[in-house]
Amino acid sequence: MAKQTNTYANEMNVMLQERIEELELALEDINYIRLMASSEQEFSLPGLHRIARLARVMALKNPLIKRGIQAMQVYTWGQGFGFTTNRDEVTELLKGFWDHPENQKELTSLRALVDKEKVLHTDGNIFLVFVVNAVVGKVIVRHLAFSDISDTITDPNDKKTVWYFVKKGNGKGKTRLYPNWEFLLKGPANTVKLPAVPEDIKKALGEHEVVADQFVYHVRKGGFLDWKFAVPTVYAAIDWAKAYKEFLEDWLSIVRAYRKYAWKVNTPDSKTQKATQNALSNVASKPPAVGVESLTQPPSYPFMPGATAVTRDGNSIEPMRTSGATIGIEDGRRVLLMVCAAFGLPETFFGDVSVGSLATADSLDRPTELMFKLEQTDWVSRFTDIFKVVIAVSYYAQATAGIMSSILKIDTEGNFVWSVDPEFHMDIEFPPIVVGKKSEEVNAITSAAPYLGDARTVQKMLLVALGEDDIDEILDSLPEEVQPFAPPPVPVVAGTPEAAAAVGKTVPLKKAASKTTQETLQYVVAQLAEALGGN
Repeated sequence: MAKQTNTYANEMNVMLQERIEELELALEDINYIRLMASSEQEFSLPGLHRIARLARVMALKNPLIKRGIQAMQVYTWGQGFGFTTNRDEVTELLKGFWDHPENQKELTSLRALVDKEKVLHTDGNIFLVFVVNAVVGKVIVRHLAFSDISDTITDPNDKKTVWYFVKKGNGKGKTRLYPNWEFLLKGPANTVKLPAVPEDIKKALGEHEVVADQFVYHVRKGGFLDWKFAVPTVYAAIDWAKAYKEFLEDWLSIVRAYRKYAWKVNTPDSKTQKATQNALSNVASKPPAVGVESLTQPPSYPFMPGATAVTRDGNSIEPMRTSGATIGIEDGRRVLLMVCAAFGLPETFFGDVSVGSLATADSLDRPTELMFKLEQTDWVSRFTDIFKVVIAVSYYAQATAGIMSSILKIDTEGNFVWSVDPEFHMDIEFPPIVVGKKSEEVNAITSAAPYLGDARTVQKMLLVALGEDDIDEILDSLPEEVQPFAPPPVPVVAGTPEAAAAVGKTVPLKKAASKTTQETLQYVVAQLAEALGGN
C-alpha cells in the first residue's frame, strides 16, 4: 500500500512540474517578450524622434489628443504666475531678465509658456539654451530642437551626471557640444573649467567643438529617471485615440448607408417596375428612383442620398437594425476612457458633461487638482533653477556682487552657494487652481484680518481674492500710512492664573474687534475701492 502511495505521489509531482513549466512557457509568448524588451531597454533616439513627430501630428489632427493637451495648458498657465523676493535689487534683476524682448519671445511671455507646455507633452523633451554674456552678466534664452539632439556625454563614473549635449553637424559643419547648465553655478562662464571629453568618445564624434558660452537646460516629462531622454506623455494615448476614431468611422459608415433610400415601392412585375421607375425619375423633386433588379448586384451608377427603391414582389430592402445590436455606439466609451486615463483627466474634460455633477461643474476632483498642482510645482522648480543661473551670472560678472554679498557666496571648492542669508527668500507662485466664491473668500479674509497685524498683507489678499491682475500696481497706488490691525483679544481659559485674577470680573471669550481694527479695516476697503475705481 505504501509503495502504491509513493508511486502516486511521484506521478503527481511530475504532472505538477509539467504544468508549472507550461505556465512559464506561456510567459514567453512573443507579445510578452516584446513588451518586456521595450521596458528593459531605453527607446532609441531615432525612435523617440519618430514618436515626437507622430505626437505633433496627432496634436493638430486628433481632437482627443488636442483637447488633452489644451486642458494641461489652460489649467497650468491660464491664470499666469508671479515671482518676487524680499530683496528689491534681486527682484529688479529677475524682472530685467523676464522682460527682455528676446526672453519674452522664447520663454517668459504667457504665449511662449503655453507653447512650451504643448511641446513638453508632444516631444517630452525641451532643450533651453542659456546664451551667457559673462562680461555684463546677462542671460538670453534660446532653444535647441529635440530633432537636433543626437546624444549626451556623461561622467564615466556616474551616468546620471550629464556633461554635454551633442548636436550633430549633419554635413553642414562640426558636431557641437553644449555644456550642461549646472556648470554655470561653478564659476564665470568664460573661465569655468569644463570636463575633458573621453578619448574614445572623441574618436566617435570626429571633428567637433565645445560651445563654451551656451549652456543647455534639459526640461523633460515622461519615461523613466534613468533614461537619457523622456518619452512624450501623449505616447500612451495615441493608439487609443486612433482606435476611437476608427470606431466612430465604422458607425458613420452605417449611418451613411441609411441615407441611400428614403422610400420603397413594390411592383408586381418588371414592366410595372420600369414604368414606376421612369415616372418617379421624371418628377421634379430629386433624388431619382433606383430600380433594384438584384439585391446582390447594385446598380453600376452611384447612389444618391434619399433615392426611392423600386423593387418587385419578393424583394425587400431594410436597414440594419442597431437598437438591439450586441455592440452599441456607447460601447466606444471604454476606448475613450483609455485616452482619458493616458492624460490623467476625467471624462468631463473631453466633452461628455452628462457624466458630471454640480460638484464637478463648480470644482475639480481632488486627484485632477493635484495633478495640475504637480505640473505647476515642476515649473516652479524649473524657474528656480533658471533664476539661480541669472543671479549667478550677474554675481560672477561683479555687476551686483556688492549687493549680493550678503545673499550669495563661493565655497572652498569654487561652487556657487545659494541663499546664504536665512532671511532671504524667493517666491514663485501660481494662483489657486480651484477658485472659490469671491464673497466667501473676502468674508474669510476680513474675519481673519485682526490676526494678521498688517494692513498691506490684507490688501494683497483681498486683491488676490477679487481676481485682480495688476496687484503690485494697485498696491503701489495706495498710501503707505495705514495703521496696523489691533491684535485680537486673548481668551481667558478656566483654571489658569489669568482666570483666577479675573474672579468677579466678566471676561467674554469673544470680544468685538477694537475700534482701531474696525476703523483700519474700513479704511483698507475704502482705499481698495478707490484704487480699483481709478484703474
